Amino acid sequence: MSIEKFSNYNEVAGFPIEVFPPSIIKFVKYAAISLNCNVEFLCVPILIASSVAIGSKVKVQPKKSWTEGALLYAIVVGEPGSKKSPAIKMALAPIFDLQKSFLNSEEFRIIYTTDSTIESVAELMSLYPHGLLLYKDEAVGWWKGFNQYKSSGGNEMEYYLQIFSQTTLVITRKGKPPIQINNPFVSVIGGIQVDLLESLSEMRDNGFLDRILFSYPRKIKIKYTTEEIDEEITNEYNRIITQIYNSQQASEEKVLLFSTEAQLLWNDWNTEFSEKRNDDSLPYYFLNALSKLEAYTARFALNLEYLKCADAGIEVQCISIESLEGAIKLTNYFISNVQKVRDSFASSLVEKKIDKMVSWLRKQKNGCAKARTVYTNRVAGLKSANEVYDIFCEMKAKGIGQIRMHEDVAGGNQKTHIFTLNPEYLNNNQNQKSHE
Repeated sequence: MSIEKFSNYNEVAGFPIEVFPPSIIKFVKYAAISLNCNVEFLCVPILIASSVAIGSKVKVQPKKSWTEGALLYAIVVGEPGSKKSPAIKMALAPIFDLQKSFLNSEEFRIIYTTDSTIESVAELMSLYPHGLLLYKDEAVGWWKGFNQYKSSGGNEMEYYLQIFSQTTLVITRKGKPPIQINNPFVSVIGGIQVDLLESLSEMRDNGFLDRILFSYPRKIKIKYTTEEIDEEITNEYNRIITQIYNSQQASEEKVLLFSTEAQLLWNDWNTEFSEKRNDDSLPYYFLNALSKLEAYTARFALNLEYLKCADAGIEVQCISIESLEGAIKLTNYFISNVQKVRDSFASSLVEKKIDKMVSWLRKQKNGCAKARTVYTNRVAGLKSANEVYDIFCEMKAKGIGQIRMHEDVAGGNQKTHIFTLNPEYLNNNQNQKSHE
């Protein structure tokens, strides 16, 4: 299955609803009509619901040294009144219903929480190791709450990075015994308003955003509808998620392999995916997101396989080629959202940085400077070669100047990028000086 050149993803693709089995497609279509909302607001939390139902016991193995679980971090973006919250709640209803049934039975357990503090989440995971859903209606509360109770700062974000990889987690607590979770599992879903995307800018370079699946669909026209979704359609969707969850309760930990056909597709797709990531024109933040989407492709395939088999009423044996094909479509969809989300919170910041860079470069000899000189002097607040190169690329795209490679003797003969302002920008500054 071919994928387009990443730099061509300027328009957000529509969610590939066909990756779901028939019963879920029907649920999504009727639910979206009844709510008058984007299908994305249902499809993304459906993936989250399936991941929580699958839980921590199952992993897929793309190759012997590599396994991935079903865990997902996702956020849907929409304007106020776009019905994203009602849609998320409708898609998560099977998980909420399971929680209610446990609260009223002897088999008490917690499978979802709204408390994102790492100590609370870790304690729940240690008590209920199947897995946990973290639901934040307003996703901003997730990252704004990091370390809010620690006056000297903390590392809650780092813990969530660790949970994402499902590596052993150890939480030390003052006056309490430490908590160790060998196979942590928390899937996260929330919504965010477009105007609040800028709050993500402070975390754009720490790897946290690269692990979040953003869905930012086009705005649809608001209208009143009297349509209702048929109860049988909703019940069938609930049955699928509940069946997946129940099937995992008595099962042992296991690793699923790709079918022979799926393994061949995985190898071919991954080879092509890796080649396209070698494109030197890709901004560094895009490269980081793509590395996580490679892993997410395997996770998507695992989730889709369980949904497909639960819909058909059969047991999961391996990852089929149909599920992997669907996973690749999902990856392409989420790739198309990366640039739109980044542009939404970064455009004004980038413009400010470019303005500062141009002003600074005009003071340099011939309007020229090495990347190392830029970040060494913290020009425009840039702190690394990657950040500088990204701004260089933005400036080149705007016709402000040119980039070339240079062997930096002062930097140990390492290659570095040099940016040179185009004459009109440099001459403009000289003209200003002549009138002073």
